[in-house]
Amino acid sequence: MTDSIIENSAMHSVQFAHWLAELTVYESASRILAAIGFAGALLLSGFQLQRGHIERHAAGVPSASRICFIGGLVFSVAHFSLAVVSPQSSTTSLVTPGLVCLLTIAVMAIDFDHDRLPAFTFLTSAIAWVLLVLTPFLIGPQIAGANRELSYLGKFHIFAAISGESIFVLSFLTSLVYIFVHKRLKQKLLSDGPQLPSLESLDNLVGRSSFLGLALITSSLVSGLAMLAQGFSLKDVGLVKILWAFGIWAWYVIAIFGRAKLGWRGKKGANASVISAALMALALFGTFWN
Repeated sequence: MTDSIIENSAMHSVQFAHWLAELTVYESASRILAAIGFAGALLLSGFQLQRGHIERHAAGVPSASRICFIGGLVFSVAHFSLAVVSPQSSTTSLVTPGLVCLLTIAVMAIDFDHDRLPAFTFLTSAIAWVLLVLTPFLIGPQIAGANRELSYLGKFHIFAAISGESIFVLSFLTSLVYIFVHKRLKQKLLSDGPQLPSLESLDNLVGRSSFLGLALITSSLVSGLAMLAQGFSLKDVGLVKILWAFGIWAWYVIAIFGRAKLGWRGKKGANASVISAALMALALFGTFWN
């Protein structure tokens, strides 16, 4: 009798562990798919803001952005439902997907015809995306992961991160050149020096590089989220690198929105780029110093 009880108890324990493992996989998958959906909405609505108008060959961009946004909402609801069921969920892992669901449902109700408000969709997608992606990086496992082998996903993650951060440096250098050319134009000294690019071309380069950098950093962080689900931990990456990547991502979002809606173009945008890069460099230096 006692042996039968022990055997049944062991069987139930194995079944529960198997169910819990499957639930964790589904929860991670739904979070990643929701992040991909909101990333698509973020980049497509950012493309709308960047272009200012939609040409005939890109007329499907608003509809594609809407589909990505709805997809992000659907998978966010699925992720939240699985987090509620899971006994391993913490308060933070329940609150963040719940906030994402409430925010996106409210936006769907308020901005039913979202073609008129791409900036609204852009900011909402950015908030939802960062809530979904940042939480696992901050509350994930702190010990070194067992799976340390660098897969193709890891190589893509590193490539996208380095490329996005390199474009951040390119935007900073282009802004410095813009300020230099603008100053020489005001002083009427350009005829005395080498031929330099026009202010308009430099400003367009800053705008295009910001959008490309946002796409690369977003891809890098989403792939990092997938790597966490595969067994990597914060110790494998480093908290400073994670915060630095999220800082650059936030700068790209602010820069694109500022250029489209706050008039951060020309010299004003160049000054904002230089100041932001300097502040982030100081923050990174201070982190390493401490």
